[in-house]
Amino acid sequence: MCGFSLLEEANAVNDISPMQSKSSLSPFHEVRIARDTPAEIRNSFNENGYLFFKNVLNREQILKAKEDLTKTLRDQGVVKGDSTDPIIKPGTSVIEVDDAPFHNLSSIQEIIASPELQATLDIAYGERAHISRSLGIRYAMPTDDAYLTPSHQDYFYVREHDQFRMIWIPLMDLEIVNGGLAIASGSHKYGLRDHVEFDGVYSYHLKGRVQKGVPEEDVHGEWASSSYEIGDILMFHCCAVHRSLPNNSSLARLALNSITYPARMPIMWQAERTQPELQIFRDQLKELCAAEGIKDDLFEEIAIEAMKQGEDPSRDLILKLEKSLC
Repeated sequence: MCGFSLLEEANAVNDISPMQSKSSLSPFHEVRIARDTPAEIRNSFNENGYLFFKNVLNREQILKAKEDLTKTLRDQGVVKGDSTDPIIKPGTSVIEVDDAPFHNLSSIQEIIASPELQATLDIAYGERAHISRSLGIRYAMPTDDAYLTPSHQDYFYVREHDQFRMIWIPLMDLEIVNGGLAIASGSHKYGLRDHVEFDGVYSYHLKGRVQKGVPEEDVHGEWASSSYEIGDILMFHCCAVHRSLPNNSSLARLALNSITYPARMPIMWQAERTQPELQIFRDQLKELCAAEGIKDDLFEEIAIEAMKQGEDPSRDLILKLEKSLC
């Protein structure tokens, strides 16, 4: 659990000190299905707030998705030459990429629908898992600091319930220099933290949104990350504090993410919309809010609550949410 009501209780927890320096990373604890029992796997999640599954997905499926994404980026003039690796033209930013074609790639959908992924998630939950439609297709560019995702918790943005977990799937082998994902181990035990705007940092996933995150001094736990290999899955708690690592290579860092939750839970409206659908929803809501003089932080709060309620954008909805938030 990690709802707002737990914040005071979380502040009282004192068995984990504030995080070490961001430059210091411990390795992830690895999970291997052939070695670890289901009980050990679930206990590890409860303790650390994440599971780093090794070599569970079909390698050929992942390579096909990488090939298709690289070709799409090449068609947009972003990738250099004919290499099978996504070698990026210097100075390219993610904001220059049209990611709409990514969501039509069958190779991406085949990964999400694969029996290997379903079986792994069922073990993690100890019951049937649901994998949502809302795929995030990640393509972090080299030295593109304005779009480097800061420390944050997914529950801050997705608040329909706090039983969901995110999965993050690398589409290529990644060393630390390629800019993977880091997680503050045990940070999920502290509930939802305050999120503040990070000056000069923006979302490339929802165009135009200034990114919010958890200030360094408010993060508890030890930062962890590792090299990733094709076939790996990183799963983490909705309140696990995590961040992107800088991409200091010459390659785009390609990955997928998706929301998962137990299949017995009610369907999450936001999680069942594709990223293009959510962008349209946000654009419509922003236009309606602007007509009412609503912008900046209040707009962002209304956007979060509107997605939580799963209603079509309307003036009545905006005024109702504004009244409840002010």
